Amino acid sequence: MLQCLPVYPDAAWWKFYNVYLVIIQYFVPMIILDTAYTMIAVKIWTMSKSRVDETNPANQK
Repeated sequence: MLQCLPVYPDAAWWKFYNVYLVIIQYFVPMIILDTAYTMIAVKIWTMSKSRVDETNPANQK
Protein backbone atom coordinates (compact mmCIF):
# COMPACT_ATOMS: atom_id res chain seq x y z
CA MET A 1 0.00 0.00 0.00
CA LEU A 2 1.44 3.34 -1.08
CA GLN A 3 0.90 6.52 0.97
CA CYS A 4 1.80 10.11 0.33
CA LEU A 5 2.84 11.77 3.56
CA PRO A 6 4.19 15.29 4.00
CA VAL A 7 7.85 15.40 4.93
CA TYR A 8 9.06 18.48 6.79
CA PRO A 9 12.65 19.19 7.69
CA ASP A 10 11.81 20.09 11.27
CA ALA A 11 9.11 18.81 13.64
CA ALA A 12 8.93 22.24 15.30
CA TRP A 13 7.73 23.71 12.01
CA TRP A 14 4.82 21.25 11.93
CA LYS A 15 3.83 22.19 15.51
CA PHE A 16 4.01 25.89 14.65
CA TYR A 17 1.84 25.31 11.59
CA ASN A 18 -0.79 23.48 13.67
CA VAL A 19 -0.85 26.27 16.26
CA TYR A 20 -1.16 28.82 13.47
CA LEU A 21 -4.13 26.95 11.98
CA VAL A 22 -5.88 26.73 15.35
CA ILE A 23 -5.45 30.46 15.90
CA ILE A 24 -6.63 31.39 12.40
CA GLN A 25 -9.49 28.91 12.17
CA TYR A 26 -10.76 29.00 15.76
CA PHE A 27 -9.67 31.97 17.83
CA VAL A 28 -9.93 34.73 15.22
CA PRO A 29 -13.53 33.87 14.23
CA MET A 30 -14.43 33.39 17.91
CA ILE A 31 -13.09 36.86 18.78
CA ILE A 32 -14.99 38.40 15.86
CA LEU A 33 -18.24 36.68 16.88
CA ASP A 34 -17.79 37.57 20.55
CA THR A 35 -17.20 41.19 19.64
CA ALA A 36 -20.24 41.32 17.36
CA TYR A 37 -22.53 39.69 19.92
CA THR A 38 -21.24 41.97 22.67
CA MET A 39 -21.93 45.03 20.54
CA ILE A 40 -25.45 43.77 19.80
CA ALA A 41 -26.10 43.03 23.48
CA VAL A 42 -24.88 46.47 24.57
CA LYS A 43 -27.04 48.16 21.92
CA ILE A 44 -30.14 46.22 22.98
CA TRP A 45 -29.44 46.83 26.67
CA THR A 46 -28.99 50.60 26.22
CA MET A 47 -32.10 50.82 24.03
CA SER A 48 -34.21 48.90 26.53
CA LYS A 49 -32.84 50.93 29.45
CA SER A 50 -33.68 54.24 27.73
CA ARG A 51 -37.13 52.91 26.89
CA VAL A 52 -37.74 52.01 30.56
CA ASP A 53 -36.58 55.49 31.60
CA GLU A 54 -39.03 57.08 29.13
CA THR A 55 -42.00 55.13 30.47
CA ASN A 56 -41.19 55.79 34.13
CA PRO A 57 -43.41 58.68 35.33
CA ALA A 58 -40.92 59.62 38.07
CA ASN A 59 -38.34 60.57 35.42
CA GLN A 60 -40.68 62.86 33.47
CA LYS A 61 -40.67 66.61 34.23
